Amino acid sequence: MRVKQAQVAWACEHLRFTELFEAFAVQALKAVRSKVQAQRLTALSWDQVDRIMECAVARGLDRRSLEGLTCAGLDEKSFGRGHDYVSVLHDITDRRVLDVVPKRGDRDGWRGRGPSQQRWHTGVPSI
Repeated sequence: MRVKQAQVAWACEHLRFTELFEAFAVQALKAVRSKVQAQRLTALSWDQVDRIMECAVARGLDRRSLEGLTCAGLDEKSFGRGHDYVSVLHDITDRRVLDVVPKRGDRDGWRGRGPSQQRWHTGVPSI
């Protein structure tokens, strides 16, 4: 006997949760400071919360539009303890993050990132 999976309208492919529950989990992630706290609120495992977060970020990146981008900024931010840095490219006008490279000063990290239609030319770059 063979088992077949059917795609349903109320759930994403290859995920065990409905879109409504995923939306709840994403709201929980936004409301708390860590994945562990979101795990406690949603009664999910840490891995399940992490997978939902990864899928939500991927969906958001797929939907993002760079039309009208005029002012971009590049910042280096530290996080955690010690000297861990990331480089953050952001839209100054609309106050949103466009891309993150996990190493400080890694100019080659920007090269070839994202599909060619998402490459942008801005009128006012800021570093």
